[in-house]
Parts: sequence; structure tokens; C-alpha cells
Amino acid sequence: MREFDFLKKIFSRNNTLGREILIPPGDDLAMLRINENTDILMGVDQLLQGCHFPSDCDNWQNIGRKAVARSLSDIAAMAAQPVASLATALLPRNFDESHAEQLFESMRTCALEYNCPLVGGDIAFSNPDSPLHLTVTVFAQPGPTNIIIKRSTGQVSDSIYITGKLGSAWQSNKHYSFIPRINLALELVNLLQDNLHAMIDISDGLGRDLDHIAESSNTAALIHADKIPLNPDSTWQNAVSDGEDYELCFTVSAGINLPENIHGTPITKIGNLTEPTQKYRTAVNLPDGCTMDASHMGWEHNDQ
Repeated sequence: MREFDFLKKIFSRNNTLGREILIPPGDDLAMLRINENTDILMGVDQLLQGCHFPSDCDNWQNIGRKAVARSLSDIAAMAAQPVASLATALLPRNFDESHAEQLFESMRTCALEYNCPLVGGDIAFSNPDSPLHLTVTVFAQPGPTNIIIKRSTGQVSDSIYITGKLGSAWQSNKHYSFIPRINLALELVNLLQDNLHAMIDISDGLGRDLDHIAESSNTAALIHADKIPLNPDSTWQNAVSDGEDYELCFTVSAGINLPENIHGTPITKIGNLTEPTQKYRTAVNLPDGCTMDASHMGWEHNDQ
């Protein structure tokens, strides 16, 4: 079973949900209307030892922070404001108590730093040889402009931008220290208003994640390998395929010029959305002039 194929089956049943579900499964967060004045966004993510961090890693502060920051990045992807979070942990039965304290203190601290306090959760214990397994659920609300940015609202001729630099996040351990771009996303909405069309955070690789925008928006996407800003010791292949960067990829109305950076974070145009008639739905144009399919360049759980 492939993760994204199975998710599509779930998304196909969205028409069975009630009218109070304003954003159904298929985006970074779901949105529920509580009453005529209140909308709440919700999302959940998990961190599994041996999958999302190496089995031999024992830096519990890094692990705890990443567990929370991954879910915070989903809030950034929709330009929402954090409200609160919940966490669960499935710990090996012989897990050291001092390590557990380091782990949960790191989660608590990270959540507070982004105004998303941990307000509850659950702990269970498994066999001694079982991997550590954490889940974090986040709740958010629309920002001051009341604009929520989805994956499905990109438009043909939009410019495609990314924040920061991409590639080799796993090898460099950047996947522990990335900054959830919540404040930057809110600033983009404030700056661009209705000209900010679609957005996603880059967790599974630029190619695969941008393809989610292209598919959801019924467009195609073309990016240029030589335009992608790279982390040290990275190649364009790393940038498109590696994932774990947790930067933002977003689309903006054609003709809108953005500053080169916002609050010190680079903002780079790397391509455009096009009519869905090109050979590949999401493609990367190489320096030699060739174009290749980028839609499956990324990470999927059962690829490992």
C-alpha cells in the first residue's frame, strides 16, 4: 500500500462530510466552523523512530522539538495562527525517565515558543524493542486578515516561490532545527492579500509537494533547477527530492514582485504554474535545456 494512493481514497469520500467542514482532508489542515463567528483549523502529525529520525539518535531535545515543529509547519502552510496542541507518546517500556523528561520538556518549550501550548495528551508503553512514537495535534485559527491559504487555489500563470534554501536537510541535521515559517506566512498574507494564491510546506520534497498544489489546483507546474537556492553541499536533485526542509512553497499572481527577503529569510522565484497540457504535471527544467518529470521526486514512507 502506498501512502498517497491510500490518502486519495480518503479524499474521495469528502462529499460525505457535513457543511460545517470548510476544508476537508487533502490540505495541510482541516477547518471546521464551530459557529457563525468561529472557525478552527486542526491537524496531526507523527514522529517515528527509524523513520523520521535515526534509530541511534539520542538527542531527546532535538527529537521533541521536531515532533512539535513538524505540526507547526502545517499551520504556517495555511497562514494560520496557533492556538493549542495535544501530544501522545508511545514509549518503549524500558525508556529512561530522565530521557522522557528531556523529551517532553523540549516539546513543551517548542510549543510555547510558537504560542501553541501543550494542553493535554496521553502516554502509553510498548515492548522494550519497539520504536519511540510521538504524535502532535495542533489547533489554529485564521490570522488577522481572516485569509486561509489552501493548496487548491493556485492559478495558471502564477509565479512559484520558495522561502529559504533547500536540500540535504537530513544529512546536515537541519531537519531538527528548522524554523516553522508561521510569522513569515502571516507577513506574506499581509503583504500580498488576494495575490497569494496557494501554499504548502516542503516536507516530502519540493517535486512531490509542489505536485500537490498542481494537482489540487488543476494546473501544471514548471520549475527551473538553476533557480532553486541550495543549502551547502546540496544539488538541485537534493533540493527537489530530499524533503525535510519545512520551507514554504507558494504561488503568487503573475506580475507581482516580491522582495528578495522578508525579515532576513530569502524569497526566491523558481518557476510558474501553467495550463495542465504540458507533458508532465510537475516538471523541472534542467540547465542543459532538458525537462524531466518531478512529480514523484520526493519521499514516501514505503520508499524506505
